[in-house]
Parts: sequence; C-alpha cells; structure tokens
Amino acid sequence: MKQVPEFSIIVPCFNDGAFLERSVRSCMAQSRLPDQIIVVDDGSTDDTAELCKRYKQEFGSRFIYHRQENAGVSAARNQGIRLATADYLVFLDADDELLPKALETYSETLSTSSLWLIGGSYSERNGRVKTRLPKLPASRVQRFKRTLTKRLHIGNISNMCFAARLFQDCQFDTNLPFGEDVTLFAVLFTITEPVVVREPTAIAHRRDGSLRSRNSLQALVDSQVSEAIFEHPLLDAGFQKFADDYSARNSKSIMKRAYREHRYVDAVYWYEHMIKKKPVRALDLKLLSRYVLAKVKSHLGNA
Repeated sequence: MKQVPEFSIIVPCFNDGAFLERSVRSCMAQSRLPDQIIVVDDGSTDDTAELCKRYKQEFGSRFIYHRQENAGVSAARNQGIRLATADYLVFLDADDELLPKALETYSETLSTSSLWLIGGSYSERNGRVKTRLPKLPASRVQRFKRTLTKRLHIGNISNMCFAARLFQDCQFDTNLPFGEDVTLFAVLFTITEPVVVREPTAIAHRRDGSLRSRNSLQALVDSQVSEAIFEHPLLDAGFQKFADDYSARNSKSIMKRAYREHRYVDAVYWYEHMIKKKPVRALDLKLLSRYVLAKVKSHLGNA
C-alpha cells in the first residue's frame, strides 16, 4: 500500500497581514488538508500577530505560529524548516495562494524517490492573469545554464513541493536580499530530476513595491546569487566550470548599468572584474570604449 505523504506548508511573513488571510485560507481550503501550516512572523509590526492568534483558535494544532526578530525571508524559511515535521514541504509566500487541489495533486504525483515537484502557476498583476506551465530542457546542463541566464521560467517557489530531506545539509542563503529561491533551483537542477506537474498549483500575485518588483539592485544581487550558487554545498562539482562565464555575464550587466547611471568608479571596477573572469570579453570594443571613458571621468571626478 502506498504511504500517504504528509505536508507542512511554510509561510514566511513580514508585514503581510493584508494578504495573510487569503494565503492561510487557501491552505485550509485544500481538498487534501495539510498536516501543518507554519507561519513564521519575521518581526512584523502590523496586525499579523493578532490574525495568527485567531487562526490558532480556529485551526488548532494544525496551525503553528512562530515570531522572530526581523532577519529576512531566508531566515524565516529556515526556521519553518526546523519546525516542520512532514516529509514534504511547500513554501508559500504570504501574498500568494495555493489552488484547491495543489496538495492532492502533489500527493498523487509523488513517488518514494521524488525530491522536487514543479507545478504550473497563474501569475497575477493588476488584475491580469497569465498561465505558466513549466517546460524543462532535456539535460541537467541545459536546465542549469538557462536558470543562470534567466531563460527558464518555472514560476516561483509557491508552486513547488520539496522533500524535507533535501534540507538536512543545506538552508536558504540568509545573505541574499532576494534570489535565494533561484539559488536553490539552480543547485537542485545539478543533482536531481524534478517531477513536472502539468497543471497550476498556485497563484503568484505580483504587486508594486514587492521584492519581485524591485529592479534597481537586480544586477548587483544577480552577482551575489552567482557566488551563492557556485559556493553551495549541494552543487554538483562538475558544474563549477560555468562559474567564470556566469560571473562575467553579471559583471557586464552591472558595469553597463553603472555607466548609464554615471557611477563611473563602479563601472570601472565591474569591467575589470569581468575581464579578470573572462579575458575574451575585452574584444567587445563598444564596452571597452565605455570603460576608457568611465576611467577618464572617474579620474576627473577625483581630481
């Protein structure tokens, strides 16, 4: 007889009281109820604590509320992992929601060897909804490289399910302001074959002002994500050969943004960092001319 899997849903929350009702209710509206709903309050100053007190009274032992000092979404997820008792974990962002049959679908799809399930998703912004169904390249190398270059669209962490044993030897990177989920996805592509669920399991709500909508630091964070990926303890060692090329790509992106914003000292630094990682990029004459101008202007600015 097939063993019935247990599910813990981990919801990191920071001042998301306005959306938490929708998120938690979507967990309790599942056709196959979760064994735990764990809300990790990352130092909220809104009404999150009051809402969770009500949920505890309503849902009993199935609902767990943990409050901690503000330390970021990765730290909140890591705490949720420590509190979880189920064999499978679902990480639901506080402003997202699960579709009613998400856990039932995961349960029917799981096998004893399943480590990572990727469902489809709906992406909503300003009332407009797009359907995303994951399509994965055939090889692990292709999946890894397309994740690095942001050309593989698999939704976000809310439409996924993970075996808890994956997190025995790793955690979410607390040094990243965002992009910690991309780090995990890239690494997992090097060590496991994900199971693709051919139907949506979550709705990702995109709102102005959220981390998903902040692009001003994106290039710099991409560089930090690059380092985190290639330093990750679970990364297959055979994928280290891509480190310099990926670092050079991000350095180029940061250099170009810095140049456009007249931050010439930064532009010089990131160009030289790019050349150090990938000397052949010095053949890009347009970029080289920008570097020379940036160096002159940074020198004049310091004169």
